[in-house]
Amino acid sequence: MAEIVESAGAGNESEIRRKRQMEVPPDLDSRFLRVGNKLYRSAHDREPVATITPDRIKAKDRDSLPDLIRLAKENGWTSIKVSGDAEFQRAAYLAASAQGIKVDGYRPDEKTRAAAEREQARQAGTPNNQARSTR
Repeated sequence: MAEIVESAGAGNESEIRRKRQMEVPPDLDSRFLRVGNKLYRSAHDREPVATITPDRIKAKDRDSLPDLIRLAKENGWTSIKVSGDAEFQRAAYLAASAQGIKVDGYRPDEKTRAAAEREQARQAGTPNNQARSTR
């Protein structure tokens, strides 16, 4: 079963995105082998880790989510919708939150939200005690 990360954009922005091919930036291009709209980690992979279209990424590998979320961000996505099992949705939320991408349709529990805040703070260089939420 493929879990899905989908652009949550609406209106003209979404329509424009659907008409152009998703671009893989050079630093991510070295991490994937692209064959048409399928991304593999290596020539030895039997199945792609993801299938990409301008407005959707079907991911099969949770470990690839940080790179796939970055791919979405590099292509102008500002928010995503996720589907799949609870663990996949949690992993997508953590990867997206760390990169400043909003996740629609997923409500993280308190522990997941704290983990996301900690990762955002780590990437920003903020000490953990200054990144705590006071919710």
